[in-house]
Amino acid sequence: MRAYQNLEETQRGSATWITLNRPQERNAFNPAMIDELTAAVAHAGSNAETGALVPAGAGAGSCVGTDLTWLRGMPSYAHQENVADAPRVSRQGQEGMRPFLEKRPACFAKS
Repeated sequence: MRAYQNLEETQRGSATWITLNRPQERNAFNPAMIDELTAAVAHAGSNAETGALVPAGAGAGSCVGTDLTWLRGMPSYAHQENVADAPRVSRQGQEGMRPFLEKRPACFAKS
């Protein structure tokens, strides 16, 4: 398994668990977490041992959504920064999971 700053990836039998691990921010998405989640899902999708993906959240909540600190900073971004950031924001939704879900099931659980 790979090491991440904002996630934990564990293999439990044929299931890969990806646990959002920012409990102090109630697992809110920020740019680093989105990048790590995209990489973790791609890694799980390429792992022949993975038969299912189980996303989970550390702490009391699964995920509250987008980190407001990150959103508050967006108005100060230059046009080029917003253009560069747009693909990262779009990956936050279902598109990031689509390549995995086309081949395998996913379920949601509390770790």
